[in-house]
Amino acid sequence: MRWGPAQRDSALGVLARHRAVWAAARPRQYRYWEHRWCFCLSTWHGPHVVTVADGRVVSATDTTGRRSDSAYVRRAARRPLGGVDALFDDIAAGIRDTTYAEVRVAFDPARGHPTSVTFDRHPLASDDERHVDVSRLEPLS
Repeated sequence: MRWGPAQRDSALGVLARHRAVWAAARPRQYRYWEHRWCFCLSTWHGPHVVTVADGRVVSATDTTGRRSDSAYVRRAARRPLGGVDALFDDIAAGIRDTTYAEVRVAFDPARGHPTSVTFDRHPLASDDERHVDVSRLEPLS
């Protein structure tokens, strides 16, 4: 099953509504736990504690407090907006990408940010999904 244009437009509309809630509630500085997984050779699986200030990822540590993949922080710092805002961008890109059969997202009802995202290219395959969980988001300022 592939999404049609109407399904993509609907999903982008839902995403835009949640992004607006997040934009209104977004703290200037915040920290959250991010857990990513896929069937890939990534060192960034997690969970990791990500700290964002003024829209930029400023640090990432594993849950024991050790510095995490510095390449992730460097890549994230080059984006116009990192952290949750970058995740919104990734979700929008996934919805627009016609090679994905499905992009599933759950949102925090109060702040609007994604709490769980799954990107799936082939619904009948068990090794192609990418998944991101966001939890324990707390304002720092």
